[in-house]
Parts: sequence; C-alpha cells; structure tokens
Amino acid sequence: MTKPRLLKRLVSNFGYKLTALVLATLVWYIVQGEEVLEVNAKLDVRVDVASGFAVRDAGVMSRDITLRGPRVLVGTLQGKSLQAIIRVPSGKSGNLRYRLDKEFIPGWDNRVRLTIHDPYVNVAVEERLTKKIPVRPVVVGDVPPPLMIDEAKPSPAEIEITGAKSEVSHVTELLTDPIDVNGLKDSKSVTSTLAHTNLPDVELSAREVTVALRVGPKKESKTLSVVPVAIIDTDKVGSVRPAGVTVIVSAPDDVIKHISHKDIHVTVTAKDLAPGRYNLGVLATSPEGVIIQDISPKTVAVEIYNQKKLK
Repeated sequence: MTKPRLLKRLVSNFGYKLTALVLATLVWYIVQGEEVLEVNAKLDVRVDVASGFAVRDAGVMSRDITLRGPRVLVGTLQGKSLQAIIRVPSGKSGNLRYRLDKEFIPGWDNRVRLTIHDPYVNVAVEERLTKKIPVRPVVVGDVPPPLMIDEAKPSPAEIEITGAKSEVSHVTELLTDPIDVNGLKDSKSVTSTLAHTNLPDVELSAREVTVALRVGPKKESKTLSVVPVAIIDTDKVGSVRPAGVTVIVSAPDDVIKHISHKDIHVTVTAKDLAPGRYNLGVLATSPEGVIIQDISPKTVAVEIYNQKKLK
C-alpha cells in the first residue's frame, strides 16, 4: 500500500511540479550568468605566414592572461590555454611587432573582458629555405680488439631541412643521438633519432635514420693535410676558405702507404644557392677499402659569385 501512495503523491499535480522545476533552473541560470568571475589562463600565440616565408626563432610563444565575465562563460576557462593567431600579410617580412588583443582570438565572446599581460609580440619573418644536410652518426664506446668500426653509414645520408633562411643557412650537418658500440663484434644496422641539441626550429623531412655499422680488423691511419675542396652542383664561380682541409683515413697496411691527396675528393654542394656567402659542410669520398675517419674543419666558408664558369 505504501508504494502506490508514494507514486500517487509524486505524479499528483505533475504540471505544477514540472513548471516549478523549470522556473528554478531558469533562476539558477540567470544567477550564474550575472555572477562575475575572474580567472587566470594562458594564451598561446601562433604565427601564420604566406607561402615562401618562415618565422625565425619560431618557438612556442605564450602570454599570461586574466579573464573577467559571467561565471557560465569564464568558469570553464580557468587554467586552460587559449590560442591567438597572428596572420602576416603576403609579402611582408622583417622584424614585425604586434599588440595582442581579442581580435586575434577566433570566436571570442565580447561579454568576457580580456587582460593580456605583456601584450606585445615581436615576430621575425624571413624567406623560407629548403636544403639537404649531410647526416653524421655519433658513435661512442669501443669494440673489442683487434677490431674497429670500419664505417658508420647513415641512410638516408642527407635529410632536407626547411625553415627561416638565416637559420637553415647555418646548419652544416645533422648529428644522431649517441650510438653505443661497446662490445660490438659483428656488423649490424641500428635505428637512431636525430639529435635536436643546438638545432634551430626547422622542419625535417625525416627524424630517424638507419645506421649501418661495419666491423672489421683494425687498420692503420694516415693524416692528409690541405686536401683541396671543390664546389659542385652549380654553374657559378665560387671560392672556398680554407681552400683545403685535413682528412684522416684508415686502411690495411698494404693499402694505406699508397694513399695520397689525389685519392681523396672533398666537396661542398652549392645546389640552388644564389650569389652570396655561406657556411657549408664538406663531404669526402675515398677509394673502396679506405675509410674516412675524420675531416677538419667540417665546415668551410663558401662565396658564390654572380659569374658563370667558363665551359
């Protein structure tokens, strides 16, 4: 008997009860909407540039902000990150300065008051440059005697990087994370990630390389001083400073004594480079069985002139 009576009481005057619930909800919503709340949040800044341009030092930019407005709008934003987008007009470059405001935040509700602490942002926009950079594996540790690492060959040997021209121009080689060869007795291939230490904010066509480690009998080394550097992949005249580099090679005893400067070819590639001055990484090739152990210096100053080579 108790349950039917309880159910009857619940459904009796149901329309009045439903109306009261709707009115209570509406009052609560109005009260919440009128209550002013102030919270702190983060504003991340993104810079969009036209095709063919890039932002130098394009690390993550953020600003502390204070939001003030109705609780129903502001309450959910506390401690969160909003995003402002700076759109740089096509063809505009150089050192630009912007003052952040709500206009930069898509879909902003004007009922919320925005205070940006340190609202000014400096943006350096440059031409966008893409070039191929050689990869150098970093090998650490020792293999058991009488063995040695004959070769550490990365694949791909070069990786394209893209970014602001001034930053890309100064990158001459990409290093891998250290590859430990302690106790290695047989040749093998390993996958290594490219190291980001001291690397500017650039785009990489690949972030990993496969390094083929070749183990062989220990060889004798020879140092070849002032090996001339040649400029390739351009039809323009150029000069190199220093004009020669030091190359350390290793090979079996019966081969190393016959190796001379003419057997080692050192080059820098000037592909797609306009007249100007550049710091470029050097590459060296040697006859089969002769290992390039080291090159010093690894980069040289190259000047490309606005003059074509004589054919």
